[in-house]
Formats: sequence, C-alpha cells, structure tokens
Amino acid sequence: MPGFNVKKTLLFVLLSTMLLACPATADTLVGDLNASGEVNIEDLLILVGQWLDGPDCTSHPADCADLIGNDSVNLADFGLISKNWLKQGDPPVPNLKINEFMSSNYSTIDNDEGDFDDWIEIYNAGDEAIDVGGMYLTDNLSDPMKWQIPGDSPNETTIGSHDYLLIWADGQPDEGPLHVDFQLENTGEEIGLFASNGSTLLDSVVYGQQVTDISFGRYPNADNYWHFYGSPTPGKENTGIDYLGLVAQPEFSVRRGFYQDEFDVTITCPTEGSNIRYTLNGSVPTPLNGMDYIPGEGVRIDSTTCLRAGAFKTDWLPGNVDTHTYIFVSDVISQSPNGEKPGVEWPNAGTSTNGQLMDYGMDPDIVNDDPRYIDLVDDALLTIPTFSLVTDLDNLFDASTGIYVNAMEDGSQWERSTSLELINPDGSKGFQIDAGLRIRGGSSRNDNSPKHSFRLLFRSIYGAGTLNYPLFEDEGADEFDKIDLRTSQNYSWAKDGNSGNTMLQDVFSRDTQKAMGQHYTRSRY
Repeated sequence: MPGFNVKKTLLFVLLSTMLLACPATADTLVGDLNASGEVNIEDLLILVGQWLDGPDCTSHPADCADLIGNDSVNLADFGLISKNWLKQGDPPVPNLKINEFMSSNYSTIDNDEGDFDDWIEIYNAGDEAIDVGGMYLTDNLSDPMKWQIPGDSPNETTIGSHDYLLIWADGQPDEGPLHVDFQLENTGEEIGLFASNGSTLLDSVVYGQQVTDISFGRYPNADNYWHFYGSPTPGKENTGIDYLGLVAQPEFSVRRGFYQDEFDVTITCPTEGSNIRYTLNGSVPTPLNGMDYIPGEGVRIDSTTCLRAGAFKTDWLPGNVDTHTYIFVSDVISQSPNGEKPGVEWPNAGTSTNGQLMDYGMDPDIVNDDPRYIDLVDDALLTIPTFSLVTDLDNLFDASTGIYVNAMEDGSQWERSTSLELINPDGSKGFQIDAGLRIRGGSSRNDNSPKHSFRLLFRSIYGAGTLNYPLFEDEGADEFDKIDLRTSQNYSWAKDGNSGNTMLQDVFSRDTQKAMGQHYTRSRY
C-alpha cells in the first residue's frame, strides 16, 4: 500500500492503547530507556525503533528496549513502558567526589584575591563534563542547602571529565562564584555536596582534627580511603601518601586546677605505638625537645607547674600538644619575695632588656607583714578565675624576637603561639586553647611600664579557629575571634608608680553604663 509505514502505524496503535491504560505505581522507572528521569514519548520512540529486534539488542546496546529479557522487543516490553507512563524519578546521580580539602591554609595556595583560604576540591570521576552550578555545598549535613553554587557562570562551574574544581571556603561569597559563605573548622566537622534539588546527597566526608598546610584527601582519586598529604595537590591527582594518620592528643590523669598536696600525673595516648614527650618549662615538646615519658610512671607535681605533652609516631603526623597548669596558692603567695627570677631561664629582675625592666613576685610587705591582708590573700586568689598563658620564654624575652621586650612592635610578625587556660577555682570546667599572642595597647607599650596588656587571637593555624565559651557569663557573645587581657595603665602603679591608682573605677564606670541601659564594654576580672 503506497505511503504505508509499519512503525508509524505501530506507534499510533501503541499510543491509542496507552491512552486506555491505567498507569500503576512503580518503585523504579522501568522503561526510562534514555535515562532522562521520566518515562515519556522519547522512550516510546526508542521502543518503536527497536520493535521485534533480535536477541541481546545487539544493534542497540546502550538503550536496549528488551525490558522483559525474553530476547525480543515486543508487547510485553511495551506493557512495562505503559505501566510507568509519565512517571518521574530521581535524575541520574553525577559521579562527583569531594576529593581533597584543606581547613587551615596558611601558605599552600592563594586564591584570586591573594588570600590563603580554606579550600575544597571537587573531582568529576565520570566520562562527561558536569556543570555543578545550582548544586549545594554545606558544612552541616542536616542543612543541605546552606550554600548554592551559582548557576549563571558555567564557564567557571563546569568540570570536565576526570578533572577538578577548586572552591574556596572563605566565608566571602561576594568575591566570586567559587567562594562559599562558610569556613571549615580545623578541629573537625563535615562537608557535603548535594544535587540541585537540595536533597540528593552526592558525596560527603566527616573529618576530625586537621593540621595547618596539610591537606586531607582520597587515595587514589575518588576512593573511600582518606589520607593526610604533606604535599597537597589542589586541582591535581592525589598521588602518594605522606602520612599514615594523625597521632591523638595525649590525655592527663589529673586536670588543671588549684591544689594543696603533691600528686602524680600519668599521661596516655590512644594512638598505639606512639611515644610521649613532655616539658616542664613552658616550651613545646617535640621529638628533639623535652623528656620521654615512661608509660605507667607518673610525673610528680609538688609545686606550681606548667606540664605540656605531645605524642609522636614514625610516618604519622604529630597531634596537638596539651597543656595543664597546676597552681599551688602557697607558691603564688611566696613567689620571688626579694625579686628573684622564677627560673634559671628567665631574665634577671631589675636588669634591662631593650629598656624593659622585669618585676617579679608578690610584695612581702603585703602578704607577710600587713595585718589587713596577711590572712586574706590566699582566699582572694581563689575568688576569681585564673588565666594561664604558657609559651616558650624566648617568645616573650628574647632580645631580638621576644614580644614583651619589643613591646612597641606590632603586626602579625610580632605574634607568637601560646597556650591559654581558664582555671576556675571552684573546680568547674574552664578550657584550654592554643592561640596567637600579641602585645596590645598604645602608650602602655612603653618600656618604662613593667606590665603590658595582651591580645589573644584564635586562628586555625594554632588549632580551633574560634573560642567558644561564655567569658562574660550571660552577657554578650559566647564565641570569640580574639580577646584582650588588659592591664590598667592610666593613673596606676604601672604608670610611673602613680598614687592615684584607678583600682576598680574603670570597670565600675562601664558597668554603670550598662545599669543605665547604655552601650558598654563587657569585662571580667
């Protein structure tokens, strides 16, 4: 018959039959021959094109319409397509992997603004290019839509087959489409990549403590095994393994605090085969500095002591050093009564380093002879919390590099690492955090002042990027990037021995502003 087309006629018959069919619910999209996420006319055309094809779909291996598997494309296969007609399912999941990241980038690679920020590398393990625009990145898997990758910059967000895309986790999305609005926590958290529907998880990683300028990535690419890389490879294939793991932080049997009687501290490390090193002089323990801890034996503490310990293992990254300060109030009261230096490594009292004079100890005229205070000083020391700053003495007193004896200097080059502990006299939990230490203030930096103020800065290069603690109790913030330890300077003993000491006036004035409902500076002694 002229103009007669078997397949077109078949298509008309099948469509007519399908209009009479009652679509049933299906758990899977059987019949989605072109993997579009929907069973529709495109799939029916594929079936028509293969009608009565022979076994194994030899001519159509990529979109075989033999759904029943009876070696022929026929009405049985059409029945399955009819059953799921216009049903939709999840789109194909792209083969994308969070392949490598760095949560504390100090000097490894800078971004387009010249800043050394956290970064996340996404790897396309598939055989086709993928535009990740419209997808979501998050540092909280329970908040999958935290940040959406902009979908209007395909030239910047398309990842070629087996290629990489670097995204900056700097908390500054206004700097470009590849800058997310959060930063990565160096102490550990989670990273998730979600599809553009905001619910389909494409890949994720939950990580622990990280180390500055050391990346954490899969090996080999897209694999489920994660390793630390001393030579990070942002935007490149992960090759080689630099470290087998990260040694855990040591654990102390006795916590920091105030004590009266001597005791022993045992130190352990959860990482099997690690070697513990410790110091008692404030310096950071390393494989070359400090003393070996003998497992099972205690470190005797019989006076005010700053105990620091770290653990080490061959081919492993060393973990964080932990610091515990044990304070004996009787020691504090009797410290350096005649101006003696606290230890052999300290500068001599009364001598000058770059014009800076040292003044140590408690005044014996007050703690020993004045009847108004002689029985009150020990109790007074236990009425307010204590901050303990523990750092290498050279960080403070080295003539060339010490910040205390070069107090007029400022800026990042005059920042030194320190341990900061808050020790509550009632035994309640305080904290310990590593931080950057600087001198703060203006005229109070002058060398004729024997007491300077400090500023503490919390950065991921030292450990945690923020201090999370209610320093001012129920007032104001409980998360801090930096805090000041301020010594009173104007009209005080620290200012040329001025007799008009402000004592409590400064804080009293600030608290009075609060009481009047005005803005005020929060403070605590």
